[in-house]
Amino acid sequence: MESLSKNPSFEILSYLPAYGKMYIPIPKRNLSEGLVVEFTKDNGNTWVANFEISNDKESISFISELSNYKEVIVIINETAYLIDRNVESPVLAFKGLFQKAIQVDSFVVLICNNSITIVKNSKEIKFIDNLNFMSSHDISLGKDCINVEILNNSLAIYQTHTIRLSEIKFDDLYSSNYYQAHKIIED
Repeated sequence: MESLSKNPSFEILSYLPAYGKMYIPIPKRNLSEGLVVEFTKDNGNTWVANFEISNDKESISFISELSNYKEVIVIINETAYLIDRNVESPVLAFKGLFQKAIQVDSFVVLICNNSITIVKNSKEIKFIDNLNFMSSHDISLGKDCINVEILNNSLAIYQTHTIRLSEIKFDDLYSSNYYQAHKIIED
């Protein structure tokens, strides 16, 4: 796990609680114990989500609070779930072969094999597709930017991309091509 396990908004639990309200399985078919997270609503009440863990998928696990402090992003099993702590189900979910997730100021940057997704909250997401990551690549963070260096076969820098976070125009998910291509999941 790459983020804090205890936070005022959420806490990663070692196991499902033995008492209290029933946990919410995510996805809904999940009945076995997985990544157990207790979320705290603005009114102080809590609820527990049980995220399915699949042993047959190589995927990162990541959890972090987003910029609006009401939402938390949970990445597990090649799926990113955006959770509003006050709503007992995912607000939004989308799939990707996420190799890395990085918290940069108020953004979470998700790196896939040929794309980058920048998440600020459930309404502000930028999908940058069709990056040529066919060869090795190195991603570094600068002040207000993400630098992507594409390396050739001898590991020399072949191409460099710089993405300025302050200049990002976020996509309207429901009118974008990404929605059609990646079939954003809504539980």
